[in-house]
Amino acid sequence: MFDASEVRTLVEGLRAAVADFEPGLFSGTDAGELVRLFESGERACSAAKALAARRVEQTNAFGSSGFRDAASWMASTTGSSRSDAQACLETARRIQDQPGVENAMRCGQLSSHQAVVISKAVQADPSAEARLLQQATKVSLSGLKSDCRQVVLSVVDQQSSVHKRRYFRSWIDDLGGFNFSARLTAERGAQLLAAMKPHRDKVFASARRQHLRESCGNYDADAFMSLINSKQATASASTGTAGAGAGDADAGRTDAAGDAGTG
Repeated sequence: MFDASEVRTLVEGLRAAVADFEPGLFSGTDAGELVRLFESGERACSAAKALAARRVEQTNAFGSSGFRDAASWMASTTGSSRSDAQACLETARRIQDQPGVENAMRCGQLSSHQAVVISKAVQADPSAEARLLQQATKVSLSGLKSDCRQVVLSVVDQQSSVHKRRYFRSWIDDLGGFNFSARLTAERGAQLLAAMKPHRDKVFASARRQHLRESCGNYDADAFMSLINSKQATASASTGTAGAGAGDADAGRTDAAGDAGTG
């Protein structure tokens, strides 16, 4: 852990070294090694800059300088274009869920251009992270872009195939229980689970208060119905008609059984 004063000291030391740098005093081999060292340092600094800029965005600190958004502030601060600043911020957002990419950036193993294309591809297919990071050490930027493009296209094709085979089926079983099975794209499934999460938390908290212990499947079924009830209540409120209660986690409790099919 370090603070701004330590970074300032390091930067001032580097500036002093560069000010006294005389390339002609080095052999071609040594100059080549310096290029690699400076590139590694530039990459590490670029990673830290992106992470720091993301923090500025998270805290809305750019507003105190009179800027409407973080990208405009960063473009002005770094002397870059707004599109470059936006790309940097977007990369910083993506790598929050990409520990391998973030670590490689911190260690100076990725250029900013490599980080952008890899993080986009990994966002589309997280399982490709390790392979793409390895590819970054072996192929040119052009080759890496091609590899990342194939990863994204593969996911798009796969999602398109799944979307074409989407379905929702429901039936009543022999015990009189309502059942359903469905197939959605992974993106749609993630949206559904994200929407259910706050309801599941409420259902679980309600059960704990009542000293009830049930299975995760029970809680998920209740959360699903709580989500449905909240949507119905919102729709009813907008039309001025009576609807199911939305705020009560217990309202989500149901005997319906949902079989979330994966296909």
